[in-house]
Amino acid sequence: MCSPSCPSKRNSIAVRASRCNSSDTLSRTSCPSTSIARTRVDASDIDRASLERIAAARYPEAAFVEMPKTLTDRYFTKPEPRQPIPAIKQLVHPVKNDLLKERAPHAPYDLIFCRNVVIYFDRPSQEKLFVRFAESLRPGGILVLGKVETLFGESRNLLELEDPRERIYRRPT
Repeated sequence: MCSPSCPSKRNSIAVRASRCNSSDTLSRTSCPSTSIARTRVDASDIDRASLERIAAARYPEAAFVEMPKTLTDRYFTKPEPRQPIPAIKQLVHPVKNDLLKERAPHAPYDLIFCRNVVIYFDRPSQEKLFVRFAESLRPGGILVLGKVETLFGESRNLLELEDPRERIYRRPT
């Protein structure tokens, strides 16, 4: 399953996930196996314990209730706790990254998931983060925010709204 935003003609796919559930990220970025080996997922957080959970990659069955069973069975081991198959696990790189103080470690990205994170920052910091996300995307890259987050300020000129309901934005090419 590959979303229309997956750049199948490029040499690689770079994904950044900030403080989100890794199984959620993988279910949304699962592309054909010919693309998967050229994919890198940077799962960033500032919290050491969160980074350790990302590295352990162990998920209860309940984490997969919204993921199609065919994808769960294809990309994750069967006994609980489920873990990504080795080919998937090697794609995910836990990265300590302070979103406000540091630039994205491996930009530019094709896809950034930053769901329900920005709401915890004050408005000036939110503006700074949105601009930083826009600048961290390749032309044509996608930013996915949480359903209660909305772009404002300078970032509205840097990204185009693709799907208002899902809060999906694209950097113009």
